[in-house]
Amino acid sequence: MRRPLICLGLLLIASSLRLDGSEIMFALDSAPCYKGASKASGRFFYVPTAQKPMTLTKNDKYEIREARDGWSKVQLFPPNISQKTAWVESKHLARSRGSGMEKQITQERLDSFDSIEREGKWRPVYAGVKQAGTKLTFLVSDRWNSLSHDRREACFHDLYMLFFQMGGPRNISEKAEDFDIEVRHVESGRVVATWGALLGLRLKD
Repeated sequence: MRRPLICLGLLLIASSLRLDGSEIMFALDSAPCYKGASKASGRFFYVPTAQKPMTLTKNDKYEIREARDGWSKVQLFPPNISQKTAWVESKHLARSRGSGMEKQITQERLDSFDSIEREGKWRPVYAGVKQAGTKLTFLVSDRWNSLSHDRREACFHDLYMLFFQMGGPRNISEKAEDFDIEVRHVESGRVVATWGALLGLRLKD
């Protein structure tokens, strides 16, 4: 009995389906929202006093509550914020943002992270960041060598937390436990620390 359950779980993940039958999809553009599954239903206004009708936000992800005849019923905001839904033409939605857009968003996150850290608490230590898929590298200067064991752990913790916190607002679908992370000396290229979900942080002398 366990094998069918495992297969069902993998199928749900692969198809972006949730256990309640809904699906998560991305907006390809600023799609216009309607009251029903046709343009004749009229444009959807979030509140009656709104000056402009609703549109989806390009690249944001949305929960799809229903789909029929080329239209999708979209949960406009997370349920804890609002239960309101609207209809959009399904052609404006996709299960992924496309490789080009994903690369652009990934690079923007790296650039923003780099700017913050170069002006932040660890700026004497921090020297850069690189990412290749799920391999993440934090570059450090010679100042890393002068840090105590506890301070090295604190430095890594802060870099780690900021990097993954920056993924949420950008709707980057990732899990920290899927990453292999290394801390590398920027000049010598020597790996001075590694992190993985199984062993955690391992500092090297």
